[in-house]
Amino acid sequence: MDQSVYSEWNRITGESITDNGEWVKYYITPGKGDKTLVLYNTSSDKKYKYDRVKSADFSADGKYLVYSIQCASDTITAMKRRKVEKKNMPKDSLLILKLDDMSSTTIPDVGTYKVPSKWSGSIAYQADIPKDSQDTAKSAKNEQFFFIHDLDSGNRDTIDNVDSYLLAEKAAQVFFLRSGKDSTRINGVFNYNVASGNQKTIIEGDGKYLNLAIDKNGEKASFIADLDTTSQRIRPFDCYLWENAMLSKIVESGDRLTSDPLFITENTKPDFSEDGSVLYFGIGSHPVLPDSLALDDEIVQVEVWTTEDPMLYTMQELQENRLKKEIYQVRYDIAKKKFQPLETMTKKNLRKSKKGNGKYYIVSDNTAHQKSLTWTGRSASDIFIVNGESGEKKLIAESVTAFPNFSDDGQFVYWFDREELDYFAYEISSGKLTNLTEGIETSIVNELNDVPAKPNSYGTAGWTADDKSLLIYDRYDIWKLDPKGDTNPVKLTNGRAQQLRSRIIDTDNESDIVKEKSLLYLFNEQTKQSGYGYLDLGTSTHSEMVMGDFSYRSRPIKAKDADVYLYSKESFELFPDLMISDESFKNAKTMSNANPQQMDYRWGSMEIFEWKDFKGEMVKGLLVKPEGFDPTKKYPVIVNFYERSSDGLHRHRAPEPHRSTINYAYYANKGYVIFNPDIRYEIGEPGESAYNAVVSGVEALSKNQFVDKERIGVQGHSWGGYQIAYLLNKTNIFKCAESGAPVVNMVSAYGGIRWGSGMSRMFQYEKTQSRLGATLWENPDVYLRNSPIFDMDKINTPVLILHNDNDGAVPWYQGIEYFMALRRLGKPAWMLNYNGEPHWPLKWENRLDFNKRMEQFFGHYLMDQPMPSWMKKGVSVVDKGVNQGFETEE
Repeated sequence: MDQSVYSEWNRITGESITDNGEWVKYYITPGKGDKTLVLYNTSSDKKYKYDRVKSADFSADGKYLVYSIQCASDTITAMKRRKVEKKNMPKDSLLILKLDDMSSTTIPDVGTYKVPSKWSGSIAYQADIPKDSQDTAKSAKNEQFFFIHDLDSGNRDTIDNVDSYLLAEKAAQVFFLRSGKDSTRINGVFNYNVASGNQKTIIEGDGKYLNLAIDKNGEKASFIADLDTTSQRIRPFDCYLWENAMLSKIVESGDRLTSDPLFITENTKPDFSEDGSVLYFGIGSHPVLPDSLALDDEIVQVEVWTTEDPMLYTMQELQENRLKKEIYQVRYDIAKKKFQPLETMTKKNLRKSKKGNGKYYIVSDNTAHQKSLTWTGRSASDIFIVNGESGEKKLIAESVTAFPNFSDDGQFVYWFDREELDYFAYEISSGKLTNLTEGIETSIVNELNDVPAKPNSYGTAGWTADDKSLLIYDRYDIWKLDPKGDTNPVKLTNGRAQQLRSRIIDTDNESDIVKEKSLLYLFNEQTKQSGYGYLDLGTSTHSEMVMGDFSYRSRPIKAKDADVYLYSKESFELFPDLMISDESFKNAKTMSNANPQQMDYRWGSMEIFEWKDFKGEMVKGLLVKPEGFDPTKKYPVIVNFYERSSDGLHRHRAPEPHRSTINYAYYANKGYVIFNPDIRYEIGEPGESAYNAVVSGVEALSKNQFVDKERIGVQGHSWGGYQIAYLLNKTNIFKCAESGAPVVNMVSAYGGIRWGSGMSRMFQYEKTQSRLGATLWENPDVYLRNSPIFDMDKINTPVLILHNDNDGAVPWYQGIEYFMALRRLGKPAWMLNYNGEPHWPLKWENRLDFNKRMEQFFGHYLMDQPMPSWMKKGVSVVDKGVNQGFETEE
């Protein structure tokens, strides 16, 4: 392999299936370049391919496929090099493919298009005015018209310029609006009945119309509008409701619905409940405007930080846009014409019951607990139930670190309490709070938790019909809980003895209720096999349908009206091509062959390697061997790790220029053995925990004749980069190391900011991944002994450091501290900084560059390849971006 494989290797994306299971579509997406749409008929096994497809959608009845084709990416690149203006760039074409006879219609110069999700017969799209249009004035202005296109007849209705449009979900109704200052068109909001072809004007006139919302049946619409002709700076918006062909202004700009100074603003986004009986909209604060007469140099730009701020200033900065646009939900009962504010400026984060149709709501208040986010990484809240008719707010739980939600039928509020480590259900009708899991002796929380914080639960599977039961998981099994607490929890599966994990797969997009017969995803922790089975809730019996040495897709796609399943399975050697099967999964057909070129390359294999660590405990790891492996031959080894990876034994590792790690298939192809050890951590000893697992694993592996002990390298990123920096101070078993975005000084990093989120870094060291379990003042020694920076004089291993100057997760100065220490001590080190990139290089060219340098680095130290110029001489600021220094001298 060489770097050319990165762009030619394909992924499968965007797969979907028609409701009747007859047609499947998916994209073949290369590493770089244009994707190809593949259409597959499940009955005939015929495939049809279409190049340069941007997006594609089946009609709801499965009779048509509508897709857009874009200009070739290399053509676009060439035009950009010629500085072609954006307005002169080629537009997409829309194709309508009739699936029964594969005839097609092409529509040029299309902008947006929409295909109805639950009704058929028409589509809507925006496109340039046809060249032969008699409206030469608008054609000359390069305007786009809006079209309603009948799929069967090919007829279309044309509507003047449209800014935005919506298609009702369940009925053949289209709504659109025009807004702006163009005097040649009529602004307003309009309705189009697809069946009759009739267009209704909901409102028209000069003004600004925003945030159109419609109910699922297209019978109601809501929007906000600014019809004021004055130049006042704070714009007055009103909220409108249209129903029964009648328009009413339900809230005016100056109306106050609460005691707080909250009004309709341009950020108000109406939304209807599932059945359309309730309209939700938001009210917010007017914007804070600067003095319009002040000059730039007269405005003081100062940040004021206080220790009393509930939210760190840096977090406020990153959330500035959200904070400025924050709105608080109001419920409007359409039949009763009654408003009821649901949120306040402190009690917010609204959750609705029964998809907005219910009477009750949840809000939370984290005001008293928000500061603790700085050192815990999560914030507790007080939880309230809101009566949507009276507005009464009832406190049901205090200081809960949880995400409460409603049961499917809205009878209960339930949550997992991170402090109590139990599930709770609150019955709304009785006000009874029940601990649902206190009778379960088996742990329902992460048994492998090794951070100094309370463990997470294994999650829920959902609710059964009529809120009879809540289904939750432990490490292996599924439990049925009575939300009233009248009956004891029931274990529905029995996988612990086999270490067989069962998880329910939701294949119904229309309902959230767990089905009586549910598909299961199965995973064996011991063998790493996976597969599918079924659980019968009525009889509490479960069966295994298919199981093997593969990683099966965890969520197959089911055709809505047929027992046809779309899924994939993979292994290290097997690419996850798409497969189709009935509900037995026994006679599956493989429908894709995305990477036939794989057979032309040496690939390799992956297996589990087990050993005893320095404490005498058994540990697992992954071992990759090159194709044609000869146990009598010596191989160079690259050790790559993060935390625990052995469950990924059967993951396929297609060639790609990864942003932070070596690619296993690529390096196996080059003749390397790759070792990835699992790490178990002790609180306060993350560095030594890594040493115990990694070094013991390398020593155990090195007892094999095939390991070249003088040619062992190590590579890792972020948390892996930290662990490598720690290891290099403690051992000389590695010939070279690549350490990406490492924290080397936990003392200086502790008080810093994670610039990507604006959060303090304290929580990470005290409670989460760094696993120190104490503040800097409670136990300074734990910070010192786990900081590699203080032992850099002991390092004897050449190091390649990757750390970018826009890293929002690990402060860039950590990489600088690392490099400067090694430079001062005369140790061989290189540092790569991809300007403007975050925690890892994202731009394709930068990822290629990083992978090339890392390959050359390991090639030099582990394969005796010549040292490239960039390692020998560096790349000067003058040569940056021009001469990359990849050349070598023999």
